[in-house]
Formats: sequence, structure tokens, C-alpha cells
Amino acid sequence: MTGNARVKAAYQETQAESSLYAGNAEEATLVVLGELIKSMRVFAENANPRDGKPEIRTHHFSRALTIIYALQSGLDLEKGGALAGKLFQVYEYARQALIKDLRSARDDMVSSACGALDEVHASWQTAYGEGLNR
Repeated sequence: MTGNARVKAAYQETQAESSLYAGNAEEATLVVLGELIKSMRVFAENANPRDGKPEIRTHHFSRALTIIYALQSGLDLEKGGALAGKLFQVYEYARQALIKDLRSARDDMVSSACGALDEVHASWQTAYGEGLNR
């Protein structure tokens, strides 16, 4: 496979994956939030540079920050009111936890943030499930 063919195949795969959620913001949010939690947990598992794998830690640190930025950017703080504000705060807490634990080579803040994100994820799942049943 030539370089152009590989690029084209990768683009088509990305387009297929993104179009799966294009019409359903709630489902997309669930998937993205789940991926954030997953990356933060992998980061936490590799938080200690002596015990973990630094390249995995760095990859999941960057990935989690990118996801947090996307989630925060997607919030409409004017229309979303207090709920959007609280979600922003939870995402900001997760962001700060990642940075603090990266500097300290620990995982306690990230583990705590994952607990908060698990609650948000469960609430989204419940709300989405109830919306489907209407």
C-alpha cells in the first residue's frame, strides 16, 4: 500500500467513525467521557515513572487533556446554566488533577477526579437512556 493509499484509508476510517456519532450529541458525549476516564486511569496506572511506562503516561496525559479541552469547549455556559457551569468545574478539576499528578509522579488526584467523572458518566447514561425510552 502506498503512502497516499494509507492516508486515504486512515481518513476514510476516521470519517466512518465520526459519522457514527454525528447525529447524536448525547451518545457522542458518552463515548468521549468514557474515553477520558479510560485515559485518566491508564495515566494513573503509569503515574510513577519508576513503576510505570513513561511513554504511555505521556500519551494518556496528552490525550486526556485534549478530551477535557473538547468537553469544556463544547459547553454552552449561557444556555446550559448552572449545570454547564458545574460540568466545567468537574472537567477543570480533572485537568488540574492530571497536571498535579504528572508533576508529583502520583495518582491520588487523578483517581479522585476519575470518581467524579464516573458519576457524571453514570448521570449521562441515565439521562440518555431515559431520553431513548420516550
